[in-house]
Amino acid sequence: DLPGQKLISTHSGHLLSSVSARAIRRLAYKGGEVKAYRIDWDSLADSERRKFDSHVRRTRGELLFARCWLLVEGETEVIVMTGAAEALGLNLDRVGVYCVEYSQTDVGMLAKVANQLGIAWYCVMDDDDGLRKYERAVRRELGGAPEDDRVAILYENMEQLLCESGFGDLYESHLSAKKDRPTAERDTKEFWRQVLKASIFSKPEVATQAVEWMTRPDGPTPVPAPVEAILNRAVALAEAS
Repeated sequence: DLPGQKLISTHSGHLLSSVSARAIRRLAYKGGEVKAYRIDWDSLADSERRKFDSHVRRTRGELLFARCWLLVEGETEVIVMTGAAEALGLNLDRVGVYCVEYSQTDVGMLAKVANQLGIAWYCVMDDDDGLRKYERAVRRELGGAPEDDRVAILYENMEQLLCESGFGDLYESHLSAKKDRPTAERDTKEFWRQVLKASIFSKPEVATQAVEWMTRPDGPTPVPAPVEAILNRAVALAEAS
């Protein structure tokens, strides 16, 4: 019955999942002082509120403790990014970088919420049919920052990048007898496009095998340079936030 405000401090994502987003304040040490951030709930559309509650607050409350969100399209990218980080000796958890999938939610909403909570973000996109849609969504949330500081265009797709970076044999082993064999000159860009088109495979499963190759005791296959650059950028954003 005391007059005043009740404050509960927590490092528990589970506890956050049971609290209204309107009541959450994120405390962060910036510029020599502790600052409090909150989600401007009224700035979110109904669909954005629903997706935030479904994909972040109720299921991944720990994301609100991150220093940087590495926004990636799907499960394959999460597997490759987290596995490559381990191969490079980067401890993403320690520096506060969390991979967040956006293909099943709203990448623009994620960037908007990250901005409001004082969480840095870096978005990785495939250079495919979905690029324009995703790029438009995040461009609105740049807040004056140069686009190159917030967005990385990851080649055509992760599978093509891996094929051209020394992991092609993994995908070639899944060529289907029912599809046309590749006819382009071997190890060219077009050759690997044809391999991917003529193969039947589970993207997450082969991505996991690629990560295992990155740490093979008999000689690892190097992490693709674009993936390493993305991870280093995310770590730098986290350390600066």
